[in-house]
Amino acid sequence: MEELGINPVLLVAQIISFGLLFVIFKKFLFGKIQESLAERRQAVEKMFEGKAEMEKKLQEFEAEREKRKAADEVEAKKLLAESKKEAAIKRSEIVDLTKRIHQLELENEKLKNKSTIVEPQDKNAL
Repeated sequence: MEELGINPVLLVAQIISFGLLFVIFKKFLFGKIQESLAERRQAVEKMFEGKAEMEKKLQEFEAEREKRKAADEVEAKKLLAESKKEAAIKRSEIVDLTKRIHQLELENEKLKNKSTIVEPQDKNAL
């Protein structure tokens, strides 16, 4: 092995050093790293669970909003139809009253015309 430039004593020392370093790291460092990774994994899983729950709530909210929107549209159409009906009734009443006022004005004019005609005849009769 010396012909290849490898010193067997140094090779064994390096293997022992590496093994010792590996054992120390595994005992003190890898455990904490694995705990940290496990905690991170759980946090990510909770986040995804929370996301799924929020998406479900969002869908429920959207469905409720659509249902309310449809109910509000029906209510609005109902109120609009009712208002149009009331407006038609009021319009009809106004038209009838206007016709009645016009008719009374015509009758009043006729009475005025008759009274002006009757007055001169009454004055001559006296």
